[in-house]
Amino acid sequence: MEFTPVEVTGERSDILRKVAGIFGLRIVFYTSDGATNKTDISTGRGASEGFFLPRQKNTIFLNAGSNKHLTFILGHEVSHAMEINNISAYQEMLDKILPLLDPRNMQSLDDS
Repeated sequence: MEFTPVEVTGERSDILRKVAGIFGLRIVFYTSDGATNKTDISTGRGASEGFFLPRQKNTIFLNAGSNKHLTFILGHEVSHAMEINNISAYQEMLDKILPLLDPRNMQSLDDS
């Protein structure tokens, strides 16, 4: 799969860029010629929705033509960036989130 960087403007892309900026990241939007479920972490090839490359640790790539909500994809890719750029913040995030995924705790979330 090949991807082509594209210019994306507007309120939604501005908000995405602002959120990425909070984490010290920039966004490169792209379009692709196809989609696969397997991503080559060294090149980003195969990334149908978005990707993060450890060697470009301050950049997140988002597919402008994705069928998924780009805010969700951004959050997913930010977590990959956190794992590389700030492992202590990433671990703290996991420590807070993983207990919420316990089925016993999910009931209390539904009740609120």
